[in-house]
Amino acid sequence: MYRLLFIKLLLTLAVVATDIVATVDGKDITQNDVERFVSKSIPGGRYSFMSRQQKEKVITQLIERELYIVVAKREGIEKDSQFAIELEKLKENLVLDIWMKNRLKDIVVSDAT
Repeated sequence: MYRLLFIKLLLTLAVVATDIVATVDGKDITQNDVERFVSKSIPGGRYSFMSRQQKEKVITQLIERELYIVVAKREGIEKDSQFAIELEKLKENLVLDIWMKNRLKDIVVSDAT
């Protein structure tokens, strides 16, 4: 019984581990993170269609980004007054974006003939 549970656990961990591309300071960078980064950076871009060299460059960029975030946090950037101002602006934009998306869901388009 325990052996079967152990095997299932190992298989589950193997599946989860393959989704992790890199780990920076305890934070995992997943395949989903990579795909999202590529699609935002390159309109219509797909990570799976990239060459090995391009894929390595993308992962390196994501690792560097996470390292910069770690350094910025350690230096206390979140306590900076400009950080609070910019964060509030981002929150306001997010509130508006989500509200508009929710409103658009309710709109019914019909043929006007």
